[in-house]
This record gives sequence, structure tokens and C-alpha cells, in this order.
Amino acid sequence: MPRGTQDLCRLTCGLLPIGERWQRATIAVDFFDAAASAAGWSAKTRYQAQAAYGRWLSFLTQEHAAVLESSLEDRADRARIPDYVETPR
Repeated sequence: MPRGTQDLCRLTCGLLPIGERWQRATIAVDFFDAAASAAGWSAKTRYQAQAAYGRWLSFLTQEHAAVLESSLEDRADRARIPDYVETPR
């Protein structure tokens, strides 16, 4: 298995906690590190992504608290996305 492939698989398969996923996505191990998709982002862009995810989690906490027990992939379904977009902030 090529270097980094196992980490990428762990990321995409949801085996890492969200904090570790974020850290892995923002720190490149080497030039060809596909798992570090956000490594080239500016500090402002990283902050904006973190803030947006925080708003999403806040929405889920207030409107769909039970779904927080689900996997990260299951939290964003086609029924919840329009609710989130239409909710005033």
C-alpha cells in the first residue's frame, strides 16, 4: 500500500475522531499527501471552515440532537440540508 493511502482510507472511512481528521487534513506529510487536502489553506480559510462546521453542529444540537449520535456521514442528509439553509443565523 503506498505511503499515505492507509491514512486516507482511515479518513474517508470515518475511523478517526473529528479532531484528528481535521489535523490530518491540514498537515501534509509529504508533497504527494492526498489526505492533507486542506494543508494549503490560509489561516483565514481554516478559521472560516471551522466556524462553518461549528454553526452546523449548533444547528444539529438545537434542531436534530439525536442525529449527533450518528456517524459524521449520516448527519448531513438531504432532509436536513434545506432545514439548515433556511434557518436564520
